[in-house]
Amino acid sequence: MKTAAIYARVSSDKQKEENTIASQTSALIAFAREQNCDVPAEWVIEDDGYSGASLLRPGLERLRDLAAEGRIQAVLVYAPDRLSRRYAHQILLIEEFARAGVEVLFIRSRRAATPEDELLLQFQGMIAEYERAQILERSRRGKRHRALQGQVSVLSGAPFGYRYKRKTDHSAAYYEIDERQAGIVRWVYELYTAKSHSIGAITRLLNERQIPTAKETGRWERSTVWAMLRNPAYKGTACFGKTRIAPRMRVTRPLRLRGGVAPRNSANHELPRTEWIEIPVPTIISEETFALANELLEANKKHAPRRTITPSALQGLLSCAKCGYGLYRTSTRSSARTIHYYRCLGSDGWRRLGGPVCDSRPTRQDLLDEVVWKEIARLLEDRQLIEDELERRLKAARNSDPTQRREETLRRDLARSRKSIERLLTAYQESLLSLEELRSRMPDLRSREQACLSALQAIEDQSQEQEVCLRLAESVTSFLERLRSSVGALDIIERQRVLRLLVKEVLVGDDKIVIRHSIPLPPTPPGGKAPGAANSSVTAPPPQSYLLRSGNQLAAVVELMLDVLDKELEKRGHRFVRYADDCNIYVRSQRAGERVLAGVERFLEKRLKLKINKAKSAVAKPSVRKFLGFSFTGGQEPRRRIAPQALARFKAKVRELTRRTRGRCLVQIAKELSTYLIGWHGYFGFCQTPSVLRVLDQWIRRRLRAVAWKQWKYGPARFAELRRRGVGRDLAAQTAGSPRGPWRLANSPALTIALPNGFFASLGLASVAARRPA
Repeated sequence: MKTAAIYARVSSDKQKEENTIASQTSALIAFAREQNCDVPAEWVIEDDGYSGASLLRPGLERLRDLAAEGRIQAVLVYAPDRLSRRYAHQILLIEEFARAGVEVLFIRSRRAATPEDELLLQFQGMIAEYERAQILERSRRGKRHRALQGQVSVLSGAPFGYRYKRKTDHSAAYYEIDERQAGIVRWVYELYTAKSHSIGAITRLLNERQIPTAKETGRWERSTVWAMLRNPAYKGTACFGKTRIAPRMRVTRPLRLRGGVAPRNSANHELPRTEWIEIPVPTIISEETFALANELLEANKKHAPRRTITPSALQGLLSCAKCGYGLYRTSTRSSARTIHYYRCLGSDGWRRLGGPVCDSRPTRQDLLDEVVWKEIARLLEDRQLIEDELERRLKAARNSDPTQRREETLRRDLARSRKSIERLLTAYQESLLSLEELRSRMPDLRSREQACLSALQAIEDQSQEQEVCLRLAESVTSFLERLRSSVGALDIIERQRVLRLLVKEVLVGDDKIVIRHSIPLPPTPPGGKAPGAANSSVTAPPPQSYLLRSGNQLAAVVELMLDVLDKELEKRGHRFVRYADDCNIYVRSQRAGERVLAGVERFLEKRLKLKINKAKSAVAKPSVRKFLGFSFTGGQEPRRRIAPQALARFKAKVRELTRRTRGRCLVQIAKELSTYLIGWHGYFGFCQTPSVLRVLDQWIRRRLRAVAWKQWKYGPARFAELRRRGVGRDLAAQTAGSPRGPWRLANSPALTIALPNGFFASLGLASVAARRPA
C-alpha cells in the first residue's frame, strides 16, 4: 500500500462558503481507497481561498516539503487546474514530484502512461489557463457594466465617512453618510484648505485628539489623510477604474516638456481622469473645496519647503527657458553680505556624467523676485480684468457639464426609487404583498430616496454658494484699494501665497522672463499692441532697467555713496585703501586705531545712513588682517603675502581638480589645472613672498605624481612604468613593492626620477612660481 497525500483547493470565498472544497476532499478520499493508498488524516491538505495562478500557497508549500523529504509516494488531486491554473506551473510541479519519486494522480484525468495521455494532460493545463483568463475578463466586463449603471457594489466597500448598505432582493447597494465620520472628513478638509495645515500636522491632530479610525483600531497615518483628500467620493462622485497595472513611466521635467517618457518597471498606473467611471453617492463636501484641496496637493509637489530654511517668493515656480529644468536657490558671500541666486539644475556639471546640459547663468534672487511681484501687482490693479475673470468663472460654474450630468443621474435614481415605492404600495393595496413584506422592503427604498434628495439639495446649495462666492465683482473696488495699500507691506510668506495662487510658471532666459499666470488679459486690438498677455514677458533691459545677472548697479551705488567717505578720510589726513565696501585705514598705534574706527562708524551710520558689519570690523596689526586676499608680513620691512584663507581656498580647489577618483588622465588634469593656475597666478603673483609660490608648485607636482602612481594600479605595471622612465632595477622593484600609500611614495626618489619637473612642463602645466611679466 502506497503512502499518499491529498491536495484540494478553491480560489474564492464564495466557493469556500459553498463548501466545494469538502466535496473535493470526500471524492479524493474515495479515490485513495480505489488506488489502494494510505492517507493519514494530517496529510489531507486544503488551500481555502488561494488563487491557482500563484505558487505561494501554504498548503502547496507543505505538500512540496513532504515530497522533498521522501515521506509520501503519491499525491492525489481532483483535477490539473486544482494543482495550478498555469500550464507552466503544472509542468514544474509534476516534474518536481517526479524527481522526488512521487506520482501525481488526478480524478478528472487519466494516468499519463502513453504519449497521448501526456498530450491530453498538457491540453488540460492550457485549457485551465485559458479558462482563468476568461474568468478574469468576464469579471472585469461585469464590474464595468455595473459601474456604468451606477451601482456602488463594484467599489469594494465604503470610504471613511460612509456606511456601505448591502444589496437586498428589493434594492441595490448604496452608500449612507455616517454623520460622525463625515464631520471628521469636513474638519480635515477645512484644516487643509482654509487653515493651511500640512498633512503631517493634520495627522498629529487626529492622533492627539484620539479620534478613532475607520476600524477604530490603530492610529492615523499620513497616507490615510492623503488618500482622504484625493478621494472624489466626498464630492458626490465615487469613481471606478482609476488605475491599471502597467510599467511605470518615469517622467522627468525636461522629458515632460518635450512630450517624452523614460520607462521603468512598476505596478499601478493612474488612468486619465476622462476614463474614470463616475458613480453618484451622497455628498459630504462641496466640489470647490475638493478642487481646492487637489490644487494644493499638486502645488505641494513642487512648492513643499522640505529643507528650505529661508523661503523665497518664487520658490518652486521657476523653470529654465533653455533646458526646462527647474531653478534652485544658491548663494555666495561678498565681503559685506550673502547674495542669493537662482541657478538652473541643468547647468550643474556634477549632477551628470556627461557634464552640464545647459549654459544658463545664475540670476539674482532679490531682483527677479521684485520684477515678478511688480508685474503681478500691476495686473491686479486693473479692475476690468478682475471683473471679466469673475464673470467668466460664474458663467462656467452655471454651465458646468459634470454637475449637470450628476444632477441628471440623481434625478433618474430618485424617479426609479419613487416608482418602486409606488409599485410596492399598489401591490399591498391589491393584497399581492403582505404587511410584513412591505415593512421589510420599504426602509431600503426610503433610504435610497432620502440619499438622492440629500445629494440634489447639496448640489443646489453648492450652486448658490458658488454664485455668492463668485459675485465678488460688486466689491472689487474696495478689494483693489486694500491690495494697493498693503502690497508694499507684505512679507515673503504672504507674497509667496499670492504668487502661487496667480502664477503657474516663470520661464527665465538669458534676456527675457516669461510669466505664465492665470489672469486673462484682453485681446489684442487690430493693428495695436496688447497691454499684456497670459504669458507676460519682461525683456532686459525693460523701462525700469532691471539688471538681474550682475551687481554693477549695486556697485555703482556703493561707489557713489562711499566716495563721500574717501573725501572725508583724505580731509582728515588718513592713509587708507578701499575697494568697493572693504576699507583698511592705517594708523600708528592701537589707541589711534580705536579712535579712528569709532569716528568712521559715527560718520557712516549718522551721515551716510549705512549699516556697518561689526563682525568684520576691528583694530589689529596689518599682519593679522587680510584685504582682497592679501596680508602683510611682520618685522621692520613688511612685505605683501598671500592671506592664509586665500591659500586654503587655493589648496581646496587644487585638491578637487587632482582628486584621484575623477577618472581623468594626467594630460586632462594638467590642462584643467593650468587654466585655474594661470588665473590665480595672474592675481596672486603680485605677492612679495616667492618662496610660498615655490612650495605650492612642489606640492602640486607631488599631488600629480600621486595621481600617476594610483593610475598605474598594480606592482608589475608600476615596476614596468618606472623602468621605462629610466629608474634603476633595484630602486624600481623596491618602490613598486612598497606598502606605503601614493602620497608618501609621490615624494620618493623613484617617482622624482620617473616624473621630473620637465615632464609636467611638457604636459603644459602652468607654474605659480613663474615671474610675472613686467
